[in-house]
Amino acid sequence: MGYKKYLKTLFFTLSLFCILFNNCLTEAQWDVLTVDGISEDVGRYTSIALDSSSNPHISYYDKTNGNLKYAYYDGSWHMEVVDNSADVGTHNSLALDSSDNPHISYCDNTNGDLKYVYYDGSWHIGTVDSNDVGGYTSLALDSSDNPHISYYDGKNGNLKYTYYDGSWHTRVADSSDNVGTYNSLALDSSDDPHISYYDDNTGELKYVYYDKSWNIEVVDNSEDAGKYTSLALDSSNNPHISYYGVTTGDLKYAYYDESWYIEEADSSGVVGTHNSLALDSSGNPYISYYGGTTGDLKYASLITITTTISTTTTTTLPTFTISGSVTGVISADIPIVLTGAASQTVYTNSEGNYQFANLVSGYYIITPELEGYAFEPPNREIPSITGDLLGLEFVSRIALPCSTAFIYGNDSAEVELLRKFRDSFLNKTPEGKEVIKMYYQWSPVIVKAMEENEEFKKEVKEMIDGILPLVRELVE
Repeated sequence: MGYKKYLKTLFFTLSLFCILFNNCLTEAQWDVLTVDGISEDVGRYTSIALDSSSNPHISYYDKTNGNLKYAYYDGSWHMEVVDNSADVGTHNSLALDSSDNPHISYCDNTNGDLKYVYYDGSWHIGTVDSNDVGGYTSLALDSSDNPHISYYDGKNGNLKYTYYDGSWHTRVADSSDNVGTYNSLALDSSDDPHISYYDDNTGELKYVYYDKSWNIEVVDNSEDAGKYTSLALDSSNNPHISYYGVTTGDLKYAYYDESWYIEEADSSGVVGTHNSLALDSSGNPYISYYGGTTGDLKYASLITITTTISTTTTTTLPTFTISGSVTGVISADIPIVLTGAASQTVYTNSEGNYQFANLVSGYYIITPELEGYAFEPPNREIPSITGDLLGLEFVSRIALPCSTAFIYGNDSAEVELLRKFRDSFLNKTPEGKEVIKMYYQWSPVIVKAMEENEEFKKEVKEMIDGILPLVRELVE
């Protein structure tokens, strides 16, 4: 009986959680605030890094005073001036070492030098390279806390890269004419460099990485879209890039997961220049940037990314669309997985519709996947796509034994009411989906217990009977 009592308590807890906390289950959204608004024009050329406690640290340029500044958060924001010699601090880049101490590369505008400063109880400043080479710097520290810097060679129009291991070593990453401005550097798990940057000739956002040789690709080829880039790599060494869309005046965000995906992070006015991106341990993005309309330093974060916004196409091959719908016991927010010549995951909308766009000719398999549900057919195989394929449908049904259907009957009014609550409320949020997942994980165990003990079944029914009026108020 102790086991039966535990199951009843678990069932009651899940049901009560669904009802009482439904209004708290909200979608993730960007949280924006102002860090430094003391000077008239402060917050340009920002760079952000997160310490071991996931607190943000930001280096930036105070244009009003011509200084390099640094801010960090430990429950409240703290700000200080790092270098106030002449006009310094543009094109700065911040990284934190294994002790959470800041290291910054930046441009000396007065002398045209690439400079580097680090803190170990006090600030230490030095010059790395000279002769019109200090623009658009980006700094990363390797596993030994040694600095690596990418930067723009203004004299020769090249993207350059240098690293320190007791002395400085310099390489050219992209020598095509007039490339490398607005660059950003990150090191992968092997300490190899990855760099995002702007091609001034084509107006494209580009990305280069080193794997025994330099490999270059285009990320966003929309009109003038690749300025003010900032790059970070997640735990799988996949690149994430924040950047400014000049044509739209928005802060944009791109990430790679077998293909490139792009979305807007902030479109309130003209925003997004001088931005910097960092990822937390879960791969969630944090971005500092300049609010051009207000002249403030701004900060944005996204806790959960749940949808694919768009895919950037960088090929001239013909592309096609695959679309369809899901009907049955559940239709909204179902992950539809595409594999084969390309890999993507999209979610059905509120009407159960889904779409894959910009697909090249090839072999594909489309599979709906949602734990607790089965689909007919289980997947659809497309041997070769040579044109748009529309109307590929799936029908959903409950795959596991349902405890409420066992009590009331699969087509009963009570079960229909609970399904409506599931689809209209719980299935709209990531947290609600977790509750649904837990319910279907435990439902077979609860059904088995009710099969073996009629008294236990009666007790569970009485409990659900007491909850149904509250559910009816929410749904109706």
